Amino acid sequence: MEALKDHCNGMYKEMESKLFSIRSEYPEAWDWSKASIEVTSAYMVRLKDYIQQHPFKWRSEEVFFFRNIKPLFLKKAIFFSEVWNMEMDKPLPPNGKEDLLNFICNQQNKLEEFFVSNSFLYDYYRDHQDYMDFKLFVRQPSNRFRFCNIPLKVLPMLYYGDAGFSTGYDYLFAQFKAFEKFKMHLQAEYDKALLLTDKKPTLGSFSSNASNFDELTHLFKKVTGPHYLDTGQVMSLQDISIIIHKFRSYPQQPAKECALHQLISETAHLPDRLKEVVLSICKEWENETKDIPYQN
Repeated sequence: MEALKDHCNGMYKEMESKLFSIRSEYPEAWDWSKASIEVTSAYMVRLKDYIQQHPFKWRSEEVFFFRNIKPLFLKKAIFFSEVWNMEMDKPLPPNGKEDLLNFICNQQNKLEEFFVSNSFLYDYYRDHQDYMDFKLFVRQPSNRFRFCNIPLKVLPMLYYGDAGFSTGYDYLFAQFKAFEKFKMHLQAEYDKALLLTDKKPTLGSFSSNASNFDELTHLFKKVTGPHYLDTGQVMSLQDISIIIHKFRSYPQQPAKECALHQLISETAHLPDRLKEVVLSICKEWENETKDIPYQN
């Protein structure tokens, strides 16, 4: 048990040091969440490899690992994924901050719904109870559906990953930890949004790599949204990506006539280099969508 604890604690401290450096280097959530996901993913692989190379000697070791160690690593991956997803969907409304505040409130409500729907096990987690640990945190329990006649949830995530590296409930406990942290992040974002003014940002210009999709979409989100001209609804990054995909099918169309024109407001103008940037992105995406042979 001590060897397991020492190795995993050392690995966790190493990961935390790298994550701290990322937060120091990247002030924007969009950037630090993306970089952090890559780091946490790599450490999850290392953690799995270690467990495969050092099988548990006692059931108590297995329980301790899946209740206390793996969720510490996994919560980081979940938290950074939630931040990234939020940044991807977050609106920057054309006429003020109301849409952004409503968006954050909806995210907070979803978290509360999650905690309520898992209230029995969330209380078990918060109160540091352990009487069901030998049922929840072993990979092959004798009866997955009940513990001392108490019905238990069967968690679908058990079947999504490696059966040798998951009990299902380790993921749920990692969610508890991650969502508690994400709840604080949402409150900080809400407080920050309250300080926003209704002044519209200027268009700016492209100053870095013309094929950088992140730069392009960030620019569009700075310019009045963007929003759909017919409904006024604020676009997500998925919306922007879909429209650019439509543009790929009709690259000969004048920019002012193609679907890409929806990306800007009625009061903004299409940047001179926009078509060049989009065509460059389309060329970059060709490698992602073309068929490739597998080596059998």
